[in-house]
Amino acid sequence: AAADPGRTLTLGPLKLRIVDTPGFGGLNGLEVEEPLKGIVDCLRPLGPVHAIGLVVNGRESIMTSAIKCALTEVCSLLPSTARENVLVVFTNCSTETHCNFRQQGLSEAVHHTV
Repeated sequence: AAADPGRTLTLGPLKLRIVDTPGFGGLNGLEVEEPLKGIVDCLRPLGPVHAIGLVVNGRESIMTSAIKCALTEVCSLLPSTARENVLVVFTNCSTETHCNFRQQGLSEAVHHTV
C-alpha cells in the first residue's frame, strides 16, 4: 500500500504537510520493532522530515521504557533539525497544571529540550 500523503496546510509563507503515522499505543515491554517499522515505512517515501508532533496522554505520569525506546529509535532516523522541532500535544488534561506527564523524559528521548 502506498504511504498516506498526508494533508497540506498553508500558514502564510509556510507550507506544512501533516502525516498521521502509526503510533506506539499499547506497547508492552520493549516490543517496538513493528510500530517503528510502520512509522518508517510511512515516512520514507515522503522525503525529508523537518518536525515531529507527538500526542501524549497527559494523565500518565511517566514515559514507559517502551515508549522512550521507540521515540529514541524514531528520532535517530531523523535529521537533527527535526529533533529540534518537536511539538507535544497533551490529551486528557485541561490545563498545564493538570498534566501529570514529566516532560523531561521526552527531552531525554529526543536529545533536545521539548
